[in-house]
Amino acid sequence: MNSQLKQSGFGLLEVLITLVLTAIGVLGMVAMQSKSIQYTQQSINRNTAATLASDLMETLRGNRDDIYDAQAKLRSDSPYFKKAGADFAAAEEDCSNLDNECPKAQLQAWKNRAQQQLPGVTDAFIKKEFHICISQAASGCAATGSAIEIRVAWLGRTEECEPNASGEPVCSYILRAEI
Repeated sequence: MNSQLKQSGFGLLEVLITLVLTAIGVLGMVAMQSKSIQYTQQSINRNTAATLASDLMETLRGNRDDIYDAQAKLRSDSPYFKKAGADFAAAEEDCSNLDNECPKAQLQAWKNRAQQQLPGVTDAFIKKEFHICISQAASGCAATGSAIEIRVAWLGRTEECEPNASGEPVCSYILRAEI
């Protein structure tokens, strides 16, 4: 008679424990997925900034006459350079952004691409956070030097970027190279 009273299969308690453990696992995967999407977006922005900086460096390499003086030293008055806190110069009239004779038009086209491709990049933001300048070693902009530094920035998330003077989380990419 005892053999007929035996139960087989799962009880209600075992099923509930299994459901709780499965739910915890699924919630963990969902949290990982959302973090993965955030990190992917940050990676896309950094890659875009690197591409923009590289494109501008190649433009500068293609226009050495506007960057170097007769003694093969970088010209601080080159139309391609922009100090932090300064606006990009207005484009020359009757110039194409592909015309090597029009460096300001080329810079305006590059600036427009940066505004379209990076989050939070406005004219005021570019004025404050972007620069293209002569650099010495790894110390940023200088009056003299043999390298060119390009800083590209965008608005990111607080946990990923450093706050600027206004408290905005600013991410940046700096490319420094000798031409």
